[in-house]
Amino acid sequence: MLQIIDIVKQAAARNGVVNLGQALDNESSNIMLNNYKMMLEEFSIRSVNYSPYDYVVSASNLITIGTDTTNNISGTIPTLPAEIKEVVAIINGINYKLAIKKYEDYRAIPITPLNAIPEAVYILYNFPFITLYFYPGFNQSAFVRVYGRSYLISENPTINDYTNLPREFNQFLVSQLALKSAPYFGVAPSPGLITEANDALKHLKERELMREMSTLRNDIGGEGGFNYLSGLAGLI
Repeated sequence: MLQIIDIVKQAAARNGVVNLGQALDNESSNIMLNNYKMMLEEFSIRSVNYSPYDYVVSASNLITIGTDTTNNISGTIPTLPAEIKEVVAIINGINYKLAIKKYEDYRAIPITPLNAIPEAVYILYNFPFITLYFYPGFNQSAFVRVYGRSYLISENPTINDYTNLPREFNQFLVSQLALKSAPYFGVAPSPGLITEANDALKHLKERELMREMSTLRNDIGGEGGFNYLSGLAGLI
């Protein structure tokens, strides 16, 4: 892992803002750090993110996820995910994967205050809280497990913090930050930098595709494959 300051210095040198080894002034460092934050927040919801999100909490019919830092209020799960991919109810040691309903489908349910083993969940995405509504509601003690993807960056990193990403992200971080921050300094990115940034992004997307293919499963439990012509998953 690299320190963020090292990524910032290399990116500034890569786009010609400073010479390699030359110190950045505080204002330039802050510009680079803010661009670094925005870049990773953006890529947290794109296909280069494979950071897992996995929380288990005691079940209730309404679960909130997130933290209101202004009012110092935490939800049932304090950490906000970049994406929720699956919600599972755990009752007496049995996992029940819940169907994630769209708002229109949830609103179409005629009677919502029922208690039984839940079959579905509606996820209301707001900020700073995400809210999970279960149907039917729980009629016994249980747990809820939320799977998804975490953000690639902590909420308020400092320039002296270390990245929490594997080494294969290093070139991507440096080249993409150099590309993103260049306009703030009135610098035109070189063709070589643009090529390097695109190649780094492509390699990470390929890595993520391979990871997804290795874990694909279909409804009857077979190993999943990927058809490049149709773009559909199927049995190997």
